[in-house]
Amino acid sequence: MSSFPISQRTPFSQRQTAPGILAGLVCCLVLLCLNPPAVLADAPKPLRIGVSFSIPPWVFANEDRGIELDILKESLKGSDYSIEPVYLPFNRAFYMYDQGQLDGIINARIGSVESGYYSEPAVTFQNIAISRAEKDFPESFPMEFFSGRHVVAFQRASQFLSDAFGDAVRDNPDYQEIANQELQLNLLFYRDVDFIIMEKQIFRHFIARMQTETSDGEILYGPPSDVRLHPVFPMTHYHFVFRDADVRDVFDEGLRALKASGRYDRIIESYLGPED
Repeated sequence: MSSFPISQRTPFSQRQTAPGILAGLVCCLVLLCLNPPAVLADAPKPLRIGVSFSIPPWVFANEDRGIELDILKESLKGSDYSIEPVYLPFNRAFYMYDQGQLDGIINARIGSVESGYYSEPAVTFQNIAISRAEKDFPESFPMEFFSGRHVVAFQRASQFLSDAFGDAVRDNPDYQEIANQELQLNLLFYRDVDFIIMEKQIFRHFIARMQTETSDGEILYGPPSDVRLHPVFPMTHYHFVFRDADVRDVFDEGLRALKASGRYDRIIESYLGPED
């Protein structure tokens, strides 16, 4: 009688269960597609938010932080949404939002985008005009004073500050708006610019970077000339705008909670110090 080596035989149970295992795997994959795990279902939806890249201490683009970023992130904390900041020049952010490439933008005025849902006022800016003291311009003056003078402002200033300001600079060939606000100070000190216009805390931040102090607080090096501040603009209240109404509602609810708890003020103080 011839024999068949046992090592070459395939057990009956193995021959029967191999197709069963494959079928089981297929069923598992189908169930995963139809019913994803909770960890995937609960993952926050990322939102691409257009953020100005040159406005410290409101935004430090290279550190993913700043007053406005902290307010934005903490207002949405624990929600179904997460933030993906997209750092852009101010005008570019509005363009990309209107083209449907962003889910929201910060620092919007009512009517500044084609469509969207505006939050409650999120931050308040004190925009100012700054001149070199040697020019001896008066501290306060009407908007018409800007006509015929060399003025460098932040992008969209002619739309966002006031109608009177927009009218004053509309036909001024020496008026310009630029994205890099740190460059405004260089133009003020080293070019024949009469005024630069920026938010007061942004100006303070960039001026501080130009100073070198001893341990005793003595300034060894500072701006090349004295400046004069001109508080000729009213406070500007900025909104955040979102493409989705639910995102706006969740943000507003979180923003109100931040303010009610005192956390909103503490965020601002952590960057600016206590209010004078």
